[in-house]
Amino acid sequence: MELLIAPSKTEQVADILRSQIKKGHYRPGSRLAGMRQLAKTFKVSTRVVGCALESLQKERLLRSEHGRGVFVEQWTESDIINVYMLFWGLEEHKNNYFEEFAKIAYPPVMPSGFSFNLRAVMKKSDEFHHLDAELARINNSPDVNCAIFGAAAFNREHIRQFKKLHSPFIMLGDFQSGELGASDYNQIAGDNYKQGQHCLEFMAVRGYKEVSLITRNRQCYFYEQFCRGVEDAALEAGIKINQLELPEDIHHDSKSERDICQDYQQHINAAATDFFTVPVIVNGLKKYILTDALTEQQKYSFTLPIILPTFNANFLSLFYKEIFRMIKKVVKQPQVFQRELIDVPFIINDLVGNKRYLNNQGVVSEIS
Repeated sequence: MELLIAPSKTEQVADILRSQIKKGHYRPGSRLAGMRQLAKTFKVSTRVVGCALESLQKERLLRSEHGRGVFVEQWTESDIINVYMLFWGLEEHKNNYFEEFAKIAYPPVMPSGFSFNLRAVMKKSDEFHHLDAELARINNSPDVNCAIFGAAAFNREHIRQFKKLHSPFIMLGDFQSGELGASDYNQIAGDNYKQGQHCLEFMAVRGYKEVSLITRNRQCYFYEQFCRGVEDAALEAGIKINQLELPEDIHHDSKSERDICQDYQQHINAAATDFFTVPVIVNGLKKYILTDALTEQQKYSFTLPIILPTFNANFLSLFYKEIFRMIKKVVKQPQVFQRELIDVPFIINDLVGNKRYLNNQGVVSEIS
């Protein structure tokens, strides 16, 4: 096993053993190999190994018993689970994804027994040369029991990097390009397929036989899943679907709100003439800009709903509860990978009728 020149060999040995302990390679109470064997494995001196073991004993990951050896402690039974949560590539003042899920780190959402270190990096997703510094923060914090990453900015190569951390990790939300082979990492996300299904059901129970769908580019995984939910529910209900797909860069960083509004109008005006003569479901567009982009004619004299689903932290208690439950499972069994899709309660905003509805796993109620 080749070691790097920096950080020190002692730190590297300690990091590797710490990672192996926290990922369950050593059971609590099990004995480590002797110092000479460890020195041979890491190709270092016994002095280096001794210093590394002493460091881990100070962290209460190991204990030394005279004449018997060095044993792994029951570190997972700490009263507090320390979580490091990182959101990457956010646009300041333009992204409510972080704002909604950051509330998990504060009372009254956060239950007792948890502590969060919350990090939001306001950089473009492609500026990943800064990521090593963020991961070093985690590895240099030996008390971190679990890391959480907002999945949208990351890919398979990043997951390989995350696997080198001393703590287990959870991907929160959907990746841009799909599941990336969900067998070897932990993930929890809202079920976008179910959300699309519930939006179509909202139209079906009101007796509509045809619905139009405006969506962001379906190459993006979570928009595709939403659309599939709409389409499958429409097929089952016998409802016709008209579809308008907008480009993924419709919300590009360089665009002003005015430019985005003009782009909305351009694509909407290019739709078929009867597109707005039926109710409309909107997927992934900005509510306040879309409202300005729609003409009175497209709103069809305020008689047909145009609905846009959004999340609201006041109704995300179910999702938060599942996240905390998964954290406990991952910390307790770091080698058993967990994946959960949660049918998260969400708000249906009717942009025409100016009404809001709570859709709680298919049960709809108007919000006053």
